[in-house]
Amino acid sequence: PDVSIGTIVGSNISNILLILGCSALVRPMIISKRSLFREMPLVILASVLLYVLCLDGELSRLDGLILFLSFGCYLAYCGLTAKGTGAADEEVTDSTWPWTWVIIGGAGLVIGADQLVRGAVTIAEAMGVSELVIGLTLVALGTSLPEMATSMTAAYKKQDDISVGNVMGSNVANILLVLGAAALLHPITINPQAIHIDVPIMIGVSIAGMICMATRFKLSRIEGTIFFIGYILYVVYLFIRTAG
Repeated sequence: PDVSIGTIVGSNISNILLILGCSALVRPMIISKRSLFREMPLVILASVLLYVLCLDGELSRLDGLILFLSFGCYLAYCGLTAKGTGAADEEVTDSTWPWTWVIIGGAGLVIGADQLVRGAVTIAEAMGVSELVIGLTLVALGTSLPEMATSMTAAYKKQDDISVGNVMGSNVANILLVLGAAALLHPITINPQAIHIDVPIMIGVSIAGMICMATRFKLSRIEGTIFFIGYILYVVYLFIRTAG
């Protein structure tokens, strides 16, 4: 359970501080009002919902159902507010290979996720570090690598909405879909440190990210540097906390 909650919280923190920070270092990003005022509040709302549900020390199956249904509402909201791109009118000549790669990639993710968790627990035991910290750092970084590749590539190609939207969508999905599905499978006991320290930090980071992006509807290299340093300081704090 510590790896499970640690991975989600750590991934969401790294998505904002590390990935958006590194993306802004590649090239200052222009933040659209849509991303800022429609999507970022949903990230904060999902984070607050998780905090409230965790206060009793457990994510029950009922909590999981609430999160899972909330993700359905999020998808419906995205569908209703999405702007048409005209892509739906294009004729797809052969959909066999895309579906094949989806199946192969999905199977690879399942196998890779299992090995990542097993390896992380082994490392935690060998280093004497808590599984929560390993989840917040090593596993979280591993799961955030696809988002980092996508966001940094999008930033380089001046596709800022994709770069920022990738992070926001990932954070919402992590909480509502991933934790919701995990709690539906089996109730998750929440470490008190995660409830009182790490989840509030995740909420604070989300709010700070929104404030920074709202100043000039831009994420500059200076702000990217601050985000990056903030993530390094958070990781250092985690290991100091464990040592203490």
